[in-house]
Amino acid sequence: MNLNSFKQKGPYTEIGIGATVGLFTGFITMRIGKLAAIAVGSSILILEIAQMEGLIKFDWSAIPKLLDMGKQQMSNKSSIIEQALDFAITNMAFTTSFIGGVFIGIGLS
Repeated sequence: MNLNSFKQKGPYTEIGIGATVGLFTGFITMRIGKLAAIAVGSSILILEIAQMEGLIKFDWSAIPKLLDMGKQQMSNKSSIIEQALDFAITNMAFTTSFIGGVFIGIGLS
């Protein structure tokens, strides 16, 4: 199925597909998010203990350089964001039902 063909399927199909995809997205995101939060939190604690014990040393002066590199990489992704926004505006029934499905999926997780 082509992304541009949603309008041709009719509003109820568009809403059904959007709600289903949103439900699974919300549910999986929350499951993965919980595991990611545990992993990140544990990593932060382990890094802090290693720094206190003198096993590692952070070079805090490198952080601004890394942030500048990240900003440059994000500016290159603007065309993808524009395409996603265009799709969301063009297929409003899909977009709103997707958002509703995400919230239902989050609630069910």
